[in-house]
This record gives sequence, structure tokens and C-alpha cells, in this order.
Amino acid sequence: MKFALLAVALIGLSPLLNVENQWELKKDKDGIRVFIKKVPDSPMNAFRGEMDFTATLDDIENLFKDVGRFTEWSPGAKKVEPLEQEANTRTFYLQTEAPWPVTDRDGIYHFTFAREAGKLTITATCLPEYLPPRKNHVRVPKSEGYWQFEEQSNGRIHVVYENHSEPGGSIPGWLANSAVVKLPFESLQNLREMIQK
Repeated sequence: MKFALLAVALIGLSPLLNVENQWELKKDKDGIRVFIKKVPDSPMNAFRGEMDFTATLDDIENLFKDVGRFTEWSPGAKKVEPLEQEANTRTFYLQTEAPWPVTDRDGIYHFTFAREAGKLTITATCLPEYLPPRKNHVRVPKSEGYWQFEEQSNGRIHVVYENHSEPGGSIPGWLANSAVVKLPFESLQNLREMIQK
């Protein structure tokens, strides 16, 4: 996937939980299922990716907190700058590549980590005004969603990754929405490979 992360993911979940539009399965391959649905008043679809894999919650949390490693596994990520760090939060700047002739994107994200028995939830807010605009990049104005990892009785981890983003600038809707299936699929694929190395 050549634009738009992420990564990534974020806290205003109401558009994702809207029951008017139901999830539609778009891809089921390699143990990964990707769903999409329309979001009211947005040209962009939301996505939901699901997968079971072998991992520990500690290993997952450590990987996500090491934001500098996003370029190793997050699709399209080309540059990361850590900005703020506390025990259960990370704030970072992220640049992502876009396919020609679309301008590359950038965004500032604030991740929050919450642990409870057998479960890890990572949410984030998109902070477009946190830093001034940068040359040759379009700032992502909106991105919301979460990652949720839950231990299963068979010892594996079930992950749900939901997101709705609007990449900003001028991108044909068909091109942007094509990434809505590719991004979660590749993100989950790469995450599994990173954790199981």
C-alpha cells in the first residue's frame, strides 16, 4: 500500500460503530479477512481487518511502542519522527509514500495503550495541527480507529484492526478506496511476520 497509513488508527470510533452500514467482506486470504463499509458524509470507506496469529501481548505492545520501527512493517511508511513518549502513550510524525502522480502524505498520531486481562487495545488520535505543514507532503486531516489484540483459549491472539481515514488533498475516490482493502491486509501480514521472526 502506497499511502495513507496507518498506521494507523484512532479514537473517535462513532463512524466505525454506526449500524446503518454493515460490514462487507472484501478479502479472505492467508488467514486474514478484510471488511469495508460506507461512512456517512465521507467519500472514504472504513475498513476492518481480522486475523489470528501466534504472539504475546507483551511482544505486540513493545513493537507498537517502538514507533521508529513502523518503516519496517507499516505499508508505505518511509519516515518516522518520535515526538513525545510516556509510559502508555506515543506521539509521532509519519510520512507515507503515495503512488505517482499523487503527492506523498504525512500525519501526526497519538497512540494510547490500554491493557486488561488478556487484552491490549491501541487507539490514537490524528493531530493535523500539531506541526506546521511540510514541503512536498499533504497533511492527513482525519484518521480514526483502533487495534485490539485478545488472547484466545487456544493460545493464539485474535486481532481486530479498524480505521476510517480521509487522506486530504486531491485523490480520486476509486484510488483511495482501493487502498482501503490493501492497507489492512498488508498491515496484518507484515505485523505477523515481524512478530514471528
